[in-house]
Amino acid sequence: MRRIEILAYPDIQLLDVSGPLQVFASANDFRMQAGEPAAYEVVVVAASPRIRTSAGLVLETTALPTNGSGLDTLIVPGGWGINAACEDPQLVQWVIG
Repeated sequence: MRRIEILAYPDIQLLDVSGPLQVFASANDFRMQAGEPAAYEVVVVAASPRIRTSAGLVLETTALPTNGSGLDTLIVPGGWGINAACEDPQLVQWVIG
């Protein structure tokens, strides 16, 4: 199973999180309907347990995993908060690894 992490931060664009989540969830649904196992584990990760999107919706997130968590793909969504996220030393260090 491939592990996909979507990095969240305050004022993130909601569609940039929900769109990829839905695509991978649908891919898993189609595989399971065909009698195959799910291919993707998708997790929304962040430095905070809750992140408010630019649309005002609050997302519950998983703590930033430690290196060696088995990550296959990292998705970094866009949004109004990207500049502040790039100035967050903890977040930047985590992305760098």
